[in-house]
Amino acid sequence: MLNCITETAAASAGGPAPARVLLLALDARHISSCRLPAAFAAAGAQVGALASRASLMFRSRHVTARFPLAETLNARQLLAAVERAVATFAPVLLVPCDERALWLLDHALAQAGRPGLPALSPALSACLARSLGRLDTLPARTLKPQTQRLARVLGVRAPEDVLAATPEEAQAAARRLGYPVVVKRPRSCGGSGVRICRTPAEVDATCAQWMRPRSRWSRLKARLRQRDWVQPTQQVSVQRYIEGRLAVSCAAAREGRTLGVLTAVAERRARDILPADVLHYVPRPDLVAATAALVTAFGASGFVSFDFLVDAEDKAWLLECNARPTPILPFGARAGLDLVALLLRHLRPEAPGEDAPATVATEARVALFPQALMPGPADEALRALWHAVPWDEPDLLRALLVELRLARAAGGG
Repeated sequence: MLNCITETAAASAGGPAPARVLLLALDARHISSCRLPAAFAAAGAQVGALASRASLMFRSRHVTARFPLAETLNARQLLAAVERAVATFAPVLLVPCDERALWLLDHALAQAGRPGLPALSPALSACLARSLGRLDTLPARTLKPQTQRLARVLGVRAPEDVLAATPEEAQAAARRLGYPVVVKRPRSCGGSGVRICRTPAEVDATCAQWMRPRSRWSRLKARLRQRDWVQPTQQVSVQRYIEGRLAVSCAAAREGRTLGVLTAVAERRARDILPADVLHYVPRPDLVAATAALVTAFGASGFVSFDFLVDAEDKAWLLECNARPTPILPFGARAGLDLVALLLRHLRPEAPGEDAPATVATEARVALFPQALMPGPADEALRALWHAVPWDEPDLLRALLVELRLARAAGGG
């Protein structure tokens, strides 16, 4: 049932109506996105969520308007649900919370109005433009090879990569770049679709799995059922391997202008291809400059995040863009920078004018929950850190403890 605070009620309470923010989550078990409702609510927003009925997002007490999605991969049905939620909730922002949500929106913008998919309504089109900025640059944010090529054009350091359409092309690229190489699907997330290959045999095995040809019938069936938006491309990106430490950034942006940038380095991650589970928020002017350059090139609005590797010479190399909030966002206030509040403030008519981007003001260490505990029980160093446990959300906490038990069981812990 929709539970909305009306503008009249807010005005009678003596203040402006809260900004309405709609979170779109297609990955039901996406742990980091279920922490976003609390961050938006703390900044004074009214939070709606469009997600599957089993989504962790719906376990947050800060979601006041729930729009359950049907269990389907059909793009027409999913976009119809997005249209209904936008028409009902009238959000000032629509925030994609995971990669699938981004891919759906990218597909909608590219295919809407063509046979099989209706054109987007004016309300949804305006909401997406307000929320994401220049919509024609969304592919450059969601496809890793395009992001890295744009970065190099802008003078942002990024490892050389080659887009390969066949196993033979991948092997040739690996020989030229030199082993080890990183083989990636152009669309991947959370460490899936990324492999470090140290030998030609490992490149062969990766290509055999990811470049497996699909029949014309399977491709046609996916298109007819409007499920082709989730079909991975048969290409892979072969990238020079950089030895280094993971660093991350997240920017709040408005029409290509960078309002603020959170930066952090990974204190710990379970494996080289996985996200960090302990973050150390630190000022990194180089990451801020690279992030701002890409935000401007994208003409981006909303939240845009980036992954970097910092090598032995302290040089940062851009790895990829995540055109959405990442785990660094909800706990930025501990480092003196609340990006959510900053963005919402700049959505108001009396928004501040041009300023240099706000950056990390105070160093802080955060152990993500339950990610930091998934490899096993906490040691003394981990226990000494502040853990991002949602103590004020018992229903969500119980659900995350279930995720913790499942992860330990799968890892043999």
